Amino acid sequence: MTEAIISRSGGRCVGFEITGHTEFAEYGSDIVCSAISAIAQTCVLGLSEHLNLDIACVIEEGYMYCMLDSAIADSDWSLAEILFETMLLGLKSIALSYANNLKIIEREV
Repeated sequence: MTEAIISRSGGRCVGFEITGHTEFAEYGSDIVCSAISAIAQTCVLGLSEHLNLDIACVIEEGYMYCMLDSAIADSDWSLAEILFETMLLGLKSIALSYANNLKIIEREV
């Protein structure tokens, strides 16, 4: 099962960590895993390439981590939150259809 941990500070999304394999299909041909990865990587690209924000990011096989620098401007927080919350909507949609393959946890940090 894949676990997506969404980190919040004061209710505002500040980052995420995604670990594991969904085990929906064989590694390399798992459409659920691919969908999760595509959604999360699109969020990272939006934060880094479109908004030009400094983020801590690690992408490895079976692991993805993204965290915003806490010293960003309020206006940037608002834009970043749109990307994070949109990513979360996509992940929740996947979890509705594949509850045995994706678990989403939201935590305050």
